Amino acid sequence: MSKFLTTLLLCLPFIIICQPTITSSVHQPKIGQSFTSVSFAVEEDSVLVASPGDAGINKTWNFSKLSKGNEILSTYIDPNTLALKDLVKALDVNMGLKTLDEDGPFVVLMNVSNTQIVNKGLTNDTIFITADPAPVVMKFPFRFGDKFNTRNGIKLGDSLEFLSVRSQITTEADAYGTISTADGIFDNVLRVRSFSIDSVTISFGADFGFSTVDTSISYVWYAANRANPVFQLETTLVEGKTVVDAYSFSKSRTTNTELTVGEHVDVYPNPFQDKINIRSSSQASQYTLKVFDNIGRKVVEKTLDDNKAPNMDLSNLPSGPYTVQIINPSGLVKVVKVVKQ
Repeated sequence: MSKFLTTLLLCLPFIIICQPTITSSVHQPKIGQSFTSVSFAVEEDSVLVASPGDAGINKTWNFSKLSKGNEILSTYIDPNTLALKDLVKALDVNMGLKTLDEDGPFVVLMNVSNTQIVNKGLTNDTIFITADPAPVVMKFPFRFGDKFNTRNGIKLGDSLEFLSVRSQITTEADAYGTISTADGIFDNVLRVRSFSIDSVTISFGADFGFSTVDTSISYVWYAANRANPVFQLETTLVEGKTVVDAYSFSKSRTTNTELTVGEHVDVYPNPFQDKINIRSSSQASQYTLKVFDNIGRKVVEKTLDDNKAPNMDLSNLPSGPYTVQIINPSGLVKVVKVVKQ
């Protein structure tokens, strides 16, 4: 027994060090960062067979067959650039996440610090929805076994006709292990489970309305060295059974810095009229370029094989701002903002 305890004590520091941790240095978003994800929502009356698996250590998850969906680009932006910036200032918002769904572009409003991320609401530059209370969505650092409780509330409408949602949320890092997604295999990932009890009230006037209580569970997997989650599964509890509503996974790692140390990539001219040229200091023989419009839709994708002076013809695109992703064979990305005249 004493030999077993001695061995366990010697291994314990190694076990603790190896456990993945969500940290502010890696996972805290920064203005200007962009990332690409693939999102898929299950249609009504359809069933998606997938399981989040059990909690615990050294788990294995395989979601590699969940590959279909819409590819979108999301960017962390300065909220002072929004049309409703005066309303944003009153909320103590210092960052926005601009993305695109089937209804158009929208911005999630956040307060981001070295200790936590708080969701303050959202806007599409026309409407403005405030979260009251505003939920904490992540704390730093966050390790296996850590847990926190938070609340969320939104209300749309007036005193007689309105939609109100009140949520009690428990967020816990309940598992870690290895996950396979359509983008690859990731070791030493931390799973964060958010259990939400949602009270929904809809009122159509003084004499008619109804209320329901739903339970939803979100599972998010984080890699220790990747800023954005590698996979997310949205589920609902229906008669005690877990029903998958949606999933998403990130594609290549995205930064605003050079692709690798010593590798420099330029996009020119900027502004441009018909074509953009790519100039690289590396010997990579192939790059993939993806071009997104100003609301995050991918409009062009092309693989360039000539590393000397590759170019991309964008003469068919209308004038305006675009975002170019440059992906080398290692899957690393540089993001460049360009303008077509």
